[in-house]
Amino acid sequence: MRPIARRHAAGFTLAEVVMAMAVAAILVALSYSGYSSSVQKTRRAEAVATLISVAGRMEQYYAEHGVYTDDLTKLGFNKAQALPTENGYYEVSASIPTNQTFLITAKRVGAQVADERCGDLTIDHVGAKSAVNRTDQSPTENCWE
Repeated sequence: MRPIARRHAAGFTLAEVVMAMAVAAILVALSYSGYSSSVQKTRRAEAVATLISVAGRMEQYYAEHGVYTDDLTKLGFNKAQALPTENGYYEVSASIPTNQTFLITAKRVGAQVADERCGDLTIDHVGAKSAVNRTDQSPTENCWE
């Protein structure tokens, strides 16, 4: 009599499948965090470009009229206030504390509200750049890169 040969089943055990799924879940979690941060940084770059554009036009307006204006239509934009950035993740507005000073703010809206690292971005008449309404205490220069 011949001994019955045991056939090994091809495939994976339940433990191997669970372990592979756990490793995959950890990798996805780590990569999503980096991806989310990169997306927020790209959106901030759009806000920075808009702020610099508005500040430049504000200075041009000042050179022609001797005062600043908080009406963005006078600077050639299509809205007086709450001007959306190109993809709509920030709204840009200007305030004029005095006729000789301005503060332009890019306020987060929509999905960008989750960007607590840099919050809202501002630039003033002397070119001082800052990040306000944020939780992170890292230097604000990092928000303007």
